[in-house]
Amino acid sequence: MSLENTAKERYNNLVDGLVERREGVLGSWILEKGWPDVPENEEINAFLSKLSDRDRAILAGIAREARDSGIHDTLAYLQEQMDLNGLRLVIDGETLPVSPYDTGIFWDWTSRVNGAPWPRPT
Repeated sequence: MSLENTAKERYNNLVDGLVERREGVLGSWILEKGWPDVPENEEINAFLSKLSDRDRAILAGIAREARDSGIHDTLAYLQEQMDLNGLRLVIDGETLPVSPYDTGIFWDWTSRVNGAPWPRPT
């Protein structure tokens, strides 16, 4: 396996790791038991207890979209810094490729979220 393919695999693993973490905990808190039972969360939990199951599902969807937007916008900013200012991502001393598939990291993340496969290694 070439060094380039290893770097691409690390890149793929980084992006896929972000895909795996996109759910977060807020959706399950909204849909299930609420925020942790501590005084600073009483107001949030009181609000959630008034919502129907349908309203909770809508709110959980909004929370998911907000999380997705934050991940996407962060990756778009990192891509901008890579393209304009030479930012590089390094894992275990190995520099990851910039746009190894001729798309930005934010696009690769979005594609993987939507179930697209990685391009075949060349």
